[in-house]
Amino acid sequence: MGAATVVGDTFALPEPIDTEGVVVPETTMPSVASDVPPESREPSDAPAAHPARAPQRARPSSAAAGSSNVSGSPLELYGAVGDRSATDIALAFTSNFPAAASSDPLWQSAPYGSAGEVRMALTIDESGRLIDASLLPGGSPALRSGVERTLALIRGRAFTAHQAKTTLSVSGKVSPDEVHDGLHGDFFAVGRSSHDGSAFFALPIGRRIDVRVQSK
Repeated sequence: MGAATVVGDTFALPEPIDTEGVVVPETTMPSVASDVPPESREPSDAPAAHPARAPQRARPSSAAAGSSNVSGSPLELYGAVGDRSATDIALAFTSNFPAAASSDPLWQSAPYGSAGEVRMALTIDESGRLIDASLLPGGSPALRSGVERTLALIRGRAFTAHQAKTTLSVSGKVSPDEVHDGLHGDFFAVGRSSHDGSAFFALPIGRRIDVRVQSK
């Protein structure tokens, strides 16, 4: 067992006075109790002593409080954890879809409306490499081609995820876009909003393609 810790207020002890050999006559020591009446004593200028307050505990910082989830345990990741160049695999797919799919000529003739849905299962290893990507049937030819092009673009990167296998659902929609029709100064436009799993790109012929990526 370690030494006991004493908690309390600290104070300075008066230095010892060497009284050896000093004789104080009794006549030089007046008796305060007998010689000076209590009502005639002068008030002391020293401030009254206040009881010491107990030391307060330091509160945890907001940064420390935010490093764990609701249950109190830190969120765990799988893959290239600690690699600054690594990205969440769902986020990487969403943000790279416009650049990979926008050059596909299939979108120029794709009918307006829903482009269907493509479901895929992505598997990474402990180092964060994408080792398998399987696509289920579904989705328009343009959407499936866009998914395959995006996977080819990001395949060589390092990823993180909450587990080895991540299942994503990618849905798309084609609509007229009068703002980016080649007559308003924008022949090509790319935008993305990765935090909510959505992205879009516009073609100079007046088409806009929106995609939504959701984890399943």
